[in-house]
This record gives sequence, structure tokens and C-alpha cells, in this order.
Amino acid sequence: MLEHARLFEQLLPRKRFAVMRRHFKAYASNFHGAAELRAALMKTESSTEAEAVVRAAGFLSA
Repeated sequence: MLEHARLFEQLLPRKRFAVMRRHFKAYASNFHGAAELRAALMKTESSTEAEAVVRAAGFLSA
């Protein structure tokens, strides 16, 4: 998911990140804590913010 978000920003720099957020539903589903993670991801405006949310939720180690 984070690689997808980074590539989106790299390859489509003029597109709004909101376009990318629609994919988060597919990535953040069917596991414990998915709804909360998805809700937080939907508020992000960049891949950096998305990574911070995933780290804060404990799904990515430092």
C-alpha cells in the first residue's frame, strides 16, 4: 500500500492524493483494526502521512 502511494505521487505528481485514498479500502480490510486504520488513512494528504499512520497503528516497524 505504501509503495503504491509513493509511486502514485512519483508518477502522477499533479493528481490530488484523494484519488489514491480510494484504494486504501481494499488494502485496509478484513483484519483486526482495519476500520480504524482505514479511517485514519482517509485523512492523509501524502504517502508520508500514510506511512506515519501505518507506523502509529503498529503495522510497520521502525
